[in-house]
Amino acid sequence: MVNLYRFISGCIFLLHLSFSSEIHQSIRIFDPTDETINVIGSLGIPLDHITGKPGIYVDLTVKDDDTIELLSRGIDLEILVPDLTLYYRTRNQPAISRDFPLGSMQGNYTWDELNTRFDELQNAYPNIISERFIIGESIEERDIWAFKLSDNPNIDEDEPEVLYTALTHAREPLGMMNLFYFVQTLAESYQADPELTYLINNREMWFIPVVNPDGYIYNEYIEPDGEDAPKKTD
Repeated sequence: MVNLYRFISGCIFLLHLSFSSEIHQSIRIFDPTDETINVIGSLGIPLDHITGKPGIYVDLTVKDDDTIELLSRGIDLEILVPDLTLYYRTRNQPAISRDFPLGSMQGNYTWDELNTRFDELQNAYPNIISERFIIGESIEERDIWAFKLSDNPNIDEDEPEVLYTALTHAREPLGMMNLFYFVQTLAESYQADPELTYLINNREMWFIPVVNPDGYIYNEYIEPDGEDAPKKTD
């Protein structure tokens, strides 16, 4: 009876989704057997992020049409999160207010916005933030650039150096946002916080905000509002 209820509930919900754009879901499959896992793999569903309890259930992320196909094959499952985009959009609201400007792509900067944000920081703190250094080009001939934060940013001093990078993976913008937040914190704290001032005076800190500009711009092109940025299912 429980299995029948799950099946009917799933079908009703998925009938509604069939008239919508592609949706990703979190589902739980009960009593998984080797045959069940083979079916999942045959549908092209990623198996590298499966979690659960062996022999009891497995949790995985699928597209809504995969859920329909699994149900049609009589696989006992429950939809845990019907719409992961909506779920993460709701969770992505800032918990507290900070004096840190957010971007238009679910709070993350677009390619143009991150370039503008760097210009703002560099113009405000030219004494510790260098101008851009072009260190190479991407496959699609976009500039890959870096900058240095130090007490003498335009001089090569004999100091320990450290490199911070972000967006090697195009769908991980939080690393880039954390990088800019770190840079802003360092800049605002210079000559005010003794520990951070010492760090800036005695280190050369290099930053590459976007290692993979082609991937990030493509991600922005297909999802300009950033709704699918948290998902990495394809």
